[in-house]
Amino acid sequence: MCGFSGIFYIGGRATQEQTKEELEKSFEYLRHRGPDSTGTYVHHSGSVGLGHVRLSIIDLATSQQPLSDEDGDIWAVVTGEFYDFERVREELKAQGAKFKTNGDSELLIQLYKLYGLNAINNLRGEFAFILWDDKQKRLFAGRDRFGIKPLYFVQVGEKLLIASEMKAFLAMGWKPEWDVESIMSFGQYHDDRTVFRGVEKLRPGHYMIARKHTPLHFRPYWDQTYPNAKVPETRTIDEMIQGVRERLIEAVRLRLRSDVPLGIYLSGGIDSSCLAGIANYLLKKENPDARVTAFTLSFPGEETRYDEGPIAQRTAEFIKADMRVLQPTEEELINAFEGCIWHSELALSDLGGAAKHLLSGLVQKEGFRVVLTGEGADEIAAGYPFFLTDYLRAPDPASANLPIDLPSKEERDAIIKTLETKSLESDMGMTPMSYDDSKTARAMLGGISLHRNFAVATPPPSMFTQQARDSCGTIDGALAIAEYLNGISRQHAIDGSWHPLHVALYAENKTTLANSLLNQLGDRNEMAHSIEGRLPFLDSELVEYVNSLPPSVKLRPFKQDDGNWNFSEKWILREAVKPFITQELYERKKMMFTAPINRAPANGHTDETTSKEDEESKSRPGPIIKMLQTQLTRENIESLGFIEYDEIKKQFDLYLSGDWEAGYGGLPRCLRICLLVYSLLILKQRFGVQKWQPDEDGLA
Repeated sequence: MCGFSGIFYIGGRATQEQTKEELEKSFEYLRHRGPDSTGTYVHHSGSVGLGHVRLSIIDLATSQQPLSDEDGDIWAVVTGEFYDFERVREELKAQGAKFKTNGDSELLIQLYKLYGLNAINNLRGEFAFILWDDKQKRLFAGRDRFGIKPLYFVQVGEKLLIASEMKAFLAMGWKPEWDVESIMSFGQYHDDRTVFRGVEKLRPGHYMIARKHTPLHFRPYWDQTYPNAKVPETRTIDEMIQGVRERLIEAVRLRLRSDVPLGIYLSGGIDSSCLAGIANYLLKKENPDARVTAFTLSFPGEETRYDEGPIAQRTAEFIKADMRVLQPTEEELINAFEGCIWHSELALSDLGGAAKHLLSGLVQKEGFRVVLTGEGADEIAAGYPFFLTDYLRAPDPASANLPIDLPSKEERDAIIKTLETKSLESDMGMTPMSYDDSKTARAMLGGISLHRNFAVATPPPSMFTQQARDSCGTIDGALAIAEYLNGISRQHAIDGSWHPLHVALYAENKTTLANSLLNQLGDRNEMAHSIEGRLPFLDSELVEYVNSLPPSVKLRPFKQDDGNWNFSEKWILREAVKPFITQELYERKKMMFTAPINRAPANGHTDETTSKEDEESKSRPGPIIKMLQTQLTRENIESLGFIEYDEIKKQFDLYLSGDWEAGYGGLPRCLRICLLVYSLLILKQRFGVQKWQPDEDGLA
C-alpha cells in the first residue's frame, strides 16, 4: 500500500514552506499509489521532510501518515504491510509501548524505540520506510528482504531525495540525465542502478543512514543463505514436505488479513493455483460459503503454447472460485505499453508488463484493492528450466542419505553437454546465449551459467553509437551481475560450500527477481491501479526453510525405465501443495509467463507461431508495426544521443521482412530491440530527459 517521498538536507537547509511545497508537489506523481489521503511532516528547521500518499488497506479509520511517537520525537512514513502485526502489538504493549492507531505501520516506530536499528529485523512482510529520529538527528530508511517494495534515492546538491518512485523527484529539483553505461549493461535489471545517472535503488535486505555533513551509510540486515553442500540431510522427505506445507499455509493465512476486498491472480501454473487452493481452504474454514475471486490472463489462439486460460478455468472450477478473465488484444497491449513504462520506470523489451498492467486495471475495475500473487516460487524452489544445467554441475552429497536416485558424474556431464548444445541461442533476450564467453564472470560464481543466461537480456553493442561505446568501454552483462553480488556469497560459490544450484538461485533472487519481476510484473503495475500485491512465497520464514533444503528435493531427478533421466522442477513444492491442486497441475511442467504476439508482419509472412488470417488482414500492418513506424524515426532516435539509428532501422526492417525465427512469446530478437528503444523514447518524453552527451573526459 501507499507511497512516500522524503527530503533531507545533508548540508544547508530550506524553509519549512519550501520543503512542504516540494513534498506536496511530489504527490502529483505518486497519487496512484495512495488515492485515499495525503500527509506531510516537516521539521521546524525545514531541513527534513516526509510525505505520504495512502492506500487504505488496514485500519481504515485511523493510521494516517506520517506517523509519530507520543512525544513527537520520531516520525515515519511506511509503504507495504507488516504481517502478524496484531500479535507483535500485544507483545510490545506488554513492554510498555503506547500505540496511537490500530494499524500495522505503527509497529515500526514502537520497535525502533525499543530496539533502535534492529527494529527492521523484527518486521515481517513487504515494506519500505523512512524514519526521522529527531533526538539522534538521523534519517533511517529501509527496504524489505526481497525488494518487493521500491525505494529510490538521489542526491541533488546538498539535498538527499528518497521516494517510492523516481518520478517523484521531478517535483523536488531533480533533472534527469541518462546513465548510458547502466543502460548498456542493463543495470536496471542486473544491479542497483537505474536508467538515470545518480539514481539508485536501496538494495533488498538493506537499510541506509543519513546525517548532516556525513556520507551515507548502507548496511545489510538480512541475506539469503544455504547449507553446506557436503553435509548430509538428516530430515526425512515427509518431514521436509510437511515443513514447506505448514509454512506456506501460514504465509497465505497472514496475507488474507485485509479490511478491503481481496482477490488472487490465477494463471495455469502451480504457483498461483496452489495459493488459490490454500486461500480457498482457509477461507472456508471460517465461512463455508466463502468464495475466492480469481483474475486471469488468457490469449486465445495460443492454447498449445502460451494460453493458460483454459487450465486456469479448470482450477477455478476445482476450488469453486469466481473467475474474471481478461483476453487482451495486440492493440490493447500496445496501448498499455506506454503506461507500463511510465509506471515501472524501466526500459522493457517485451509486452509482459503491459499485460500485467491491463490485468491490474481489471482488478481495480472490479472493486478489489488486494491480490495474492505467485511471484517467488520459482526463485526459491528452482522452477525455471535454466536452473537444471547448474544443478548438474556438481554432485549432491546432502541428498546422499535420502531415497532419491542421483545421476553419476558421467551422466551429469553428458546431460550438461546436451543442454549447452541446445541452449546456444536464447529465445528470450536481445543477444545470443553462449557457454564459452564471460569467463571471468563465470569463474567469479564458481562456474555456473545462470548469470550468463540472464545476460542475454543485455542490449547488443551494435545498437549504440560509437561515441557511446567508446565512452562506456567493454560491457559484459554477466560480469555486472557477478560483481553486484557480495563477496561472501561469491566465496561460497568458488569454494564449493554452496551447491551450484543454490549459487544460481541466490544470483537470480538478487538480480532479476528484485529488479525486474517484482517491479514490472509486481508492485509498479499493481500500484499504477491502486492495487496491493501480496506474495506468500516470499515470506521470509518460508524462504529460509526452503533454502535449508538439499538441491535434489527442489529439482528432483528420476531415472526412467529407458535409462534416461527426467527432472521435476519445484518437486518439494509440488508435494507440499498436492492436497490443494488438481492432478493436472501436479503433473504439469513449468511454462514461463509471456504476452504473445500472434500477428504476422506487414508483408504477410506467416510461420508456425502465427495464426492463419485472411489475405487482406495479412497485408495490413498490425498495431505493433504501426506504433513502431510512428515512433522509430531518425529524429526521435537521434534525440536520445546514444542509439545508432541505422542499426535500429535494420532491426525493424528485419522484423518487417519476416525472415526471423520467433522467440518466446512469438517475439523475435529484432522486435525486442525495437521495443527497448521505444521504451527509452517513452521515458525521454515523460521524464523530460535531455539528449545525452559524454562528459568532457569522454566518459559516460
